Amino acid sequence: MKAPVKAKRASKRNLFAELSEGMTALAQVRQGKYSGIVRGSGNIYRDFDVQDADVRQLKAILAAEIIKTLDKKGLTVRKAQSLTGIDAGDFSRVRNADFRRISVERLMAMINGLGSRVEVAVTLRRAETRHAVAVA
Repeated sequence: MKAPVKAKRASKRNLFAELSEGMTALAQVRQGKYSGIVRGSGNIYRDFDVQDADVRQLKAILAAEIIKTLDKKGLTVRKAQSLTGIDAGDFSRVRNADFRRISVERLMAMINGLGSRVEVAVTLRRAETRHAVAVA
């Protein structure tokens, strides 16, 4: 009985960590670091200077596809486990948007196991450089 309690506590900690990141971004908006209406880059993590923004965005996109497939096929995490051989806990983490312990490769394997295929297109752009400007 102790294991499920620990799992629930860990899940709540992960949720609180994600909420904390969101609250930090909101605080930055309120402090005027991000003011006015600005067109986003298409990657919310990059817009708020979150570490590993591109990887987090890719994981979110893959997770959204997994959730869409699970819902479309009416699969529970246990049914998805029996269909794919991938642990139900991983599917549960995806449903709860807890991607920290799941790699991109694992997410891709989950999609493949559910009968879909992943196609990745890479576009390289020069990174924006941010220079401090000294005003005399």
